[in-house]
Amino acid sequence: QPFADSPSEFLPYVTLPSGPAPQKNAKLKWFAAAGVGLVLLTGLTAWLRSGLESKLPIVVEVTPTPVVTPTVAPLPATPEGMVRIEGGEFLMGDPLAKETDAAWPQHKAVVSAFFIDKYEVTRQQYLNCVLATICKAPKNWRGNVVPVGTEEWPVTDVNWNDAKTYIEWKSKQDSQFIDLRLPKETEWEFVARDGKEQLFPWGNEPDSNLANAGKENKELKPVTFYPLGANQKFEVYGLIGNAWEWIQDDFTPYPDSKFSLPKDSKAYKVIRGGAYDSPVQNAAFRFPIQPAAKNGKYSSTGFRCAKSVMTQ
Repeated sequence: QPFADSPSEFLPYVTLPSGPAPQKNAKLKWFAAAGVGLVLLTGLTAWLRSGLESKLPIVVEVTPTPVVTPTVAPLPATPEGMVRIEGGEFLMGDPLAKETDAAWPQHKAVVSAFFIDKYEVTRQQYLNCVLATICKAPKNWRGNVVPVGTEEWPVTDVNWNDAKTYIEWKSKQDSQFIDLRLPKETEWEFVARDGKEQLFPWGNEPDSNLANAGKENKELKPVTFYPLGANQKFEVYGLIGNAWEWIQDDFTPYPDSKFSLPKDSKAYKVIRGGAYDSPVQNAAFRFPIQPAAKNGKYSSTGFRCAKSVMTQ
């Protein structure tokens, strides 16, 4: 047979099976078609996914840095019977003083935080040191006995060394009192001015009704006797009148001062605040005095304790 011009020309020579196609062949065709479709679907899904992922933003997991809260040290506890004073800057000295006065001229002073006794040391408190055989009884007592009814008066008739002995003894009685001392001049005046520019704890005018000073009936009073004479901000009592108060510092004239001590004199300390037998002294008044003169007159001089905050 020569080559045919179309496929139909071969048909007469092909013998086709008669009757329906076998069931087995139909199943094979179905599975083949399904396989091809599955392959195509899988490829299409992979292609779509790769294209979609290329368009999505890249997400990078970042581990958050833990927030560190700064540790704030708690404020030191205020020792029993004391008041915490935050300190600050103020004008020290008396604006009304003469050039030859010890409180002239005014000048800036800076005070760091400190603690100070709310009241002057009482006779009863001082007695504890006497009974411990550390302190000696003041001359105005009856031996080692405090006169009845005067237990809450400020202890007086003590020199600077007596005050220092008591403070050193008290510092050893309880850890809260470690490093007690007398107040510095700047500290005492800052408190007596109530941290302001005023001349008295209560304001700018002297008032004998607010302090035990400048009176005809001249005697000591309990340390709590004049509550209205306390400064309003700090609530420290008896700074003016009742008993002079020993200061830690040696007496030194202020810068440019024209006040001078006798040339042959030894080191002087300072007392502040006035007493029951003196006029109402203002917060800036300062009086130089020998700390432990053999015949020193300290019958109206007492003290209170102080402590730096940093040593708490």
